[in-house]
Amino acid sequence: MKRTGGRSMILNQQVPSLPIIVHHPYLSLWLPAKELYGACIEHWCGLKRSINGHILIDGKVYRFMGVEGGKDVIEQVGIDLTPTSTSFYFENEQISLEVKFTSPLLLDDLELLSRPCTYVCFKVTSKDDQVHDIQIVIDMNQSHVQNGESLKPVIGETLTYETYQLGFLGQVQQNLLAHSGDGVGIDWGYLYMVLPNQEDVKGKIDSTQHLNEVRSKILNCEAKEDQGAGIVLHIDLGKVREEKEVYSLITYDEMLAIMYFNRALPPYWARDGKTIIDVIAKALDEKEEVLSRCKTFDKQLEDETDKLLGESYRVICTLAYRQTIAAHQLIEDEKGEVIFLSKECCSNGCIGTVDVSYPSSPLFLLYNTELLKGMLRPIFRFEALPIWPFKYAPHDVGRYPYATGQVYGLSEEGKYIQGKERIIEGGIGIYPNYTHYPKEKMIYDEHYQMPIEECGNMLILCAAICKCEGHTEFVKPYIEVLEKWANYLVSYGIDPGEQLCTDDFAGHLAHNVNLSLKAIIGVASFGVLLDEAGEKKKANQYKVVAKQMSKEWTDRARGKKHTPLSFTEPESWSLKYNLVWDELLELNLFDEKVKEQEVEWYMSKMGPYGVPLDSRVTYTKSDWSVWCAALTTDRSKAQKMVDAVARFLDETPDKVPFTDWYETVTGVHHLFRNRTVQGGLFLPLLRKYISKKTYE
Repeated sequence: MKRTGGRSMILNQQVPSLPIIVHHPYLSLWLPAKELYGACIEHWCGLKRSINGHILIDGKVYRFMGVEGGKDVIEQVGIDLTPTSTSFYFENEQISLEVKFTSPLLLDDLELLSRPCTYVCFKVTSKDDQVHDIQIVIDMNQSHVQNGESLKPVIGETLTYETYQLGFLGQVQQNLLAHSGDGVGIDWGYLYMVLPNQEDVKGKIDSTQHLNEVRSKILNCEAKEDQGAGIVLHIDLGKVREEKEVYSLITYDEMLAIMYFNRALPPYWARDGKTIIDVIAKALDEKEEVLSRCKTFDKQLEDETDKLLGESYRVICTLAYRQTIAAHQLIEDEKGEVIFLSKECCSNGCIGTVDVSYPSSPLFLLYNTELLKGMLRPIFRFEALPIWPFKYAPHDVGRYPYATGQVYGLSEEGKYIQGKERIIEGGIGIYPNYTHYPKEKMIYDEHYQMPIEECGNMLILCAAICKCEGHTEFVKPYIEVLEKWANYLVSYGIDPGEQLCTDDFAGHLAHNVNLSLKAIIGVASFGVLLDEAGEKKKANQYKVVAKQMSKEWTDRARGKKHTPLSFTEPESWSLKYNLVWDELLELNLFDEKVKEQEVEWYMSKMGPYGVPLDSRVTYTKSDWSVWCAALTTDRSKAQKMVDAVARFLDETPDKVPFTDWYETVTGVHHLFRNRTVQGGLFLPLLRKYISKKTYE
């Protein structure tokens, strides 16, 4: 089965893990298998989140989702992945079944984007031209409302409204925003399964303390070990011969989403007092319109990426889309401004990390710059507090879901209180509220900061926003602090000392040539901002300095075949992904020959799954690899870069959400998964729109 007029994406293309229900870091469920019945659904970090699905055909039970319940399965014959939906196709001699999950993450509609509702649509058709009695049963257990495996006391209920019924489940004892951490689930709020009234369809929802008993009774199968409470959705489609469609809704009410600078704030959808019941009703009312909009967007993005760099580029952007967005949380602050906070998955769970926003930015520059501004506002706010006395930009504003002050690079004093170690890192403890600390309390270790990295990132991102919007309204309140950061780059950027950069997993590095690039482009970016703001004389001063820095960089870095990793090691090399902004921001600091020479060198270092990050290692980063594909106008070279990423997805042995850090020879992933940085894969598409250049 295939989409009408579309492509069936994954019959010959494998991906390691498929998005199922993805909205934000706590509601992010993935399938680590190719078959929907091949594995238990998991939270992005690997926690089991059981969802089981069965279809009864003339009373005979077949499992199509999950690993619990009936033994017999109905064979899966296809998968279809689009930017907003994942569909599975099943059939036997009697019927065909389509199960489609749509998380409508449309970036141009913040209200819809924040709505945590996934549509689950079922289509059943008779294959043998006979009438069949069809029932569908879906169940979700209490793992969705707790962090950890031990069963907690939960409460649930079934409610009937005029146009739908629902079942909900949540812990008896609720501590909102009860913990902070990286690979953790939620244990506050309520899970909801919703069944709307539909013509010629009977249905029942049961929120039960004894999930296995209820499921076993319906399916007439053996009840295994106690799974505690759960919700069971039982849909009776009656007699089916022609295609019949039915749908349900799965959602989660966090109640509170983020502790933001001393305020416990709800998700964006609840900012004006809306309840989850309001949101459910809206989602049901707008179902046809929303799904139509998703279909239109999916086709547009697929067509654009396919035309630009072929099937491989379409595949990687399609898989990256929902992941990138859903590793953020959208809120509104007390001033009514949009705040869009990333979770730095698999890296201590830092919130609002600047060098995560930087690589993710292309997706949001393409579709909604307001969201990128929502990433930067928290950084500007924290920077202005007494606890941050430095002349350079911060790294983050806390650890998810607590935006209460940077936690990266804490000093020993910051890690210890009254002589006792604060057992937080790697756990689920909550850091102190650093936003209250006085300037005399030095809690940060400068050796573990990223001064040039984050200053450059903030300046470049501000310039990119203003270029895409055509004005400088966003940066006007921040010109003074941006100038401070630009001056830092002028003073220290041309030949960086021993500093960390965004690739901090590789350790400290002095004389970093790529980091120097970022500094130069950051200085030039500030010149662009001043120019657009009408400060022509001052703008020219920074532009002249940036040009002088770029000349020195070229004289020192340009070799016969490539530029080095470090100014002091001419035979070394690295991916110079920061160069892309020279063209995107129309800075014209560097000769095009330098960029083409770099890409030619990368071709000589290409492994099965890409070009290593630098000459020290065999691993790479997917985001930086694809950025380098935008350094050239040679289509064949760019396609080789993106083909390697798609090949990795097809052949990696690790069944995790789209990792950005993996080995170029074996395809084994390194730690990272479900990270927002995959928004960087959209940079070649962004390039097409803002620099008007394409591949030849």
